[in-house]
Amino acid sequence: MDERDPKGKDGSGPGRAAFVSAIFSIFVALIFIFTWFFEYLLQNDPISTELVVRQFSTIVGLPMAAIGAFIVVVFLRQEKDGPIEIDALGFKFRGSSGPVVLWIACFFTIVFAIKILWND
Repeated sequence: MDERDPKGKDGSGPGRAAFVSAIFSIFVALIFIFTWFFEYLLQNDPISTELVVRQFSTIVGLPMAAIGAFIVVVFLRQEKDGPIEIDALGFKFRGSSGPVVLWIACFFTIVFAIKILWND
């Protein structure tokens, strides 16, 4: 087998680098969009400012929880072992449903942590 694997079967080829670059670019773009939106919103409307301050965990925390769960599922996945398979509570999730169930579990765990740790 050639050391320069053009298809990237070992997870380190050009396809993986392009994917990581695309995800990173999207993440940076979302940060700029959120920053611009909140900067505009907070400077021009005192009612919105109060709402964002009072409900910060909902307005900012939940989207960040979704992004965090996505990062956990995508970047911590092991390619060598094959697709994610989950067997729990009598259900079997295989193929593309495995990452979806893992994302939902990560998202709800992060949301639960935000709910417990947030002081009202």
